[in-house]
Amino acid sequence: MKTLIILRHAKAEASAPDGTDIHRPLSERGHRDALVTGKSLRKLELFPDRILCSPSVRTRQTVEGLLQKLKRDVPVIFDESIYEATTGMLLSLLARQEEAETLLLVGHNPGVEELVGRLISPAAPVPIPLPTAGIARVDLSIVHWSEIESTRGTLVWLASPDSLRPLD
Repeated sequence: MKTLIILRHAKAEASAPDGTDIHRPLSERGHRDALVTGKSLRKLELFPDRILCSPSVRTRQTVEGLLQKLKRDVPVIFDESIYEATTGMLLSLLARQEEAETLLLVGHNPGVEELVGRLISPAAPVPIPLPTAGIARVDLSIVHWSEIESTRGTLVWLASPDSLRPLD
């Protein structure tokens, strides 16, 4: 059994000082939501073995806040392919992972919404809405991550920062 936690980055500013999308930082609300997410995962005792993260400023800052409250030393791999990834690209990245029971993927829409939909309904995928800092837990009945493309997962829960605040 493998567990995949899929997290959309927290709320970002509308623009970056240099005008590029990849450099957009988190807003004040985004910073707060990243902390709530990390604290909630800690309270739920859901600790990833590895974090796969887009290299954008907003995803990096989301992970920084999450780790601050998770209070665990978790290896983070920044992978450029996550930034504008399609579902196929994300599945391929996940299929190459080894020696992790629980992975946390931090990325962007529409890729993360489409990935959740594909994992829980491979035959007829429908994107599952994830707001900023929205998080989904999908359990997969697989032994190796290389099997992810040919399996159907179970959506265990889906949460927004507002629904996680009571755990804060």
